[in-house]
Amino acid sequence: MKINIRQMVTGMKMPAKAHKGDACMDCHLPQEYAPLMSGEIRIIDLGFQVEVPEGYELQVRSRSGLASRSIMVANGVGCIDSGYRGNVGVILLNASQSIQPLNVGDRICQLKLALAPEFEWNEVDIVDCTERGEGGFGSTGVSDQTEYKEEYIRDNTTTDRVDTYV
Repeated sequence: MKINIRQMVTGMKMPAKAHKGDACMDCHLPQEYAPLMSGEIRIIDLGFQVEVPEGYELQVRSRSGLASRSIMVANGVGCIDSGYRGNVGVILLNASQSIQPLNVGDRICQLKLALAPEFEWNEVDIVDCTERGEGGFGSTGVSDQTEYKEEYIRDNTTTDRVDTYV
């Protein structure tokens, strides 16, 4: 599949996969920016516009190498919708205790094309039961060596959750 892309900064490196078979394309910083201060959140213009095909979204994700240094996409995963035609950007967060330089050509985020099928809600009174049920938010424990138990106390108006680690 080919997707139209418009370079907005002359001479910038286009998003590209580092290796054959990679799921994401790396985005390079297209121009000089002031360093990212500790705790700062900043929108960084990636220097291009794209035509995402209908039925898809372009996800803007953190790079693991930067996340390991506490530099990440502030909103988890950014979403470029198929109808958007402005400059693509990333919202970076410096969660580290140090100032982080932003140099031209640095790989600062990655892009993943993902299906975004149309759907409608079908409101029901009860959803189907599964083996997992309502277990979530750590219900499987932290490691295989820690048994995790949940005890639910229910009455007509409340649900209280009691967590026990043994």
